[in-house]
Amino acid sequence: MLNYIQGLLCSLLYTKQPGSLLNLGLGAGSIERFVLSQLPKIKLISVEIDPNMVSFSRDYFNLPNSYPVVLSSAEHFLDTNQKSFDIIVCDIHIKRNTGNPLLTTSFYQDIASILNQGGVLAINCLPASESGIVDLLLKIRSVFPWIVMFDVPSLQNVVLFCSLSAPPKISTLTTRAEKLYQSSGLNLLPICKRLIWLPKSNQHRCGVEK
Repeated sequence: MLNYIQGLLCSLLYTKQPGSLLNLGLGAGSIERFVLSQLPKIKLISVEIDPNMVSFSRDYFNLPNSYPVVLSSAEHFLDTNQKSFDIIVCDIHIKRNTGNPLLTTSFYQDIASILNQGGVLAINCLPASESGIVDLLLKIRSVFPWIVMFDVPSLQNVVLFCSLSAPPKISTLTTRAEKLYQSSGLNLLPICKRLIWLPKSNQHRCGVEK
């Protein structure tokens, strides 16, 4: 897996036994293949707007044909979804000259409303500039008071872990990472050591209902 995909999978460490995961943006299906093969008890839902990406993942990256993928934009899925999740992963790519939901407060309010207690949103970002990541953080921090950041080595990607409650301590994350390594072979310990805890925001909006 690429480093940023491994970074996104650090979201698995936020809860002792995650029971559900929503993946917004299928990509090549790396997260799906890992969860389906190593953590089959997790209830997994994947959302992808482009049917060609689904076919690509099945034809070239061994995403099982039996695994259903919801064909929808992330925004539409959030508008119509009635389920809640322990983990929400967001790795969506926005076409040029189109509205970017990642820069809207309502997008994060919708996500916060379907996160279970202690849940986490993990976002893969590819900021074009320092001001770009600042703009994104301002939107997120208006809803999520806690953000932990992983600056992906040798890439422009930044992975953000956003939560409504305080994230686990580093000792808890490393303990869970060690157990995951022993059971699956995926070593997230080096990433845990690179995580950056941002100061808690007092500007978030509390009017989010499930």
